[in-house]
Amino acid sequence: MGKGFVTTDDSVADRQPNEVGVLKVLVNEFIDRFRNTENELELLKESQRDLLDEYKNRLDIKTLKAAMRVVKIEKTVQHKDTFEIFAEAVREKENI
Repeated sequence: MGKGFVTTDDSVADRQPNEVGVLKVLVNEFIDRFRNTENELELLKESQRDLLDEYKNRLDIKTLKAAMRVVKIEKTVQHKDTFEIFAEAVREKENI
């Protein structure tokens, strides 16, 4: 590994820089990037809330979100024919 790295063990703590100055720079870099992603996530959540507010009087958002969840699950199913048979059996059992 590069200069300033301990290579005697395979744990991350042993591979991180052992010089305090280099370690502080790395930690500060991590914190800055982590906080930046937290801020971006908060902005995205705010954008979603704005979108929901915009459409809440025009669409049944709760039902739409449920449909979106179902479709997302259906996209992951490998055996679609079997899934449909199971889903129909469950619907019948649940009287849906």
